[in-house]
Amino acid sequence: WLIGHESLRDSLDADTLAILQNMRIPVEAVTEMDRLVNVDGLSPRDAARRWMANNADAVAAWGANG
Repeated sequence: WLIGHESLRDSLDADTLAILQNMRIPVEAVTEMDRLVNVDGLSPRDAARRWMANNADAVAAWGANG
């Protein structure tokens, strides 16, 4: 689950909110990114970017239109 303060809704545009609501990151992906950070030494941002680049179909499914 993505958790954020209720006021976050007021500061984000509708497309961004839709993308956040559509995001699905399986536990295997989290495990992979954790390995990239803790074993391979990537920053969390770089680990996420690498995962996203290698999983373009999953990322595309997050689009504002679901």
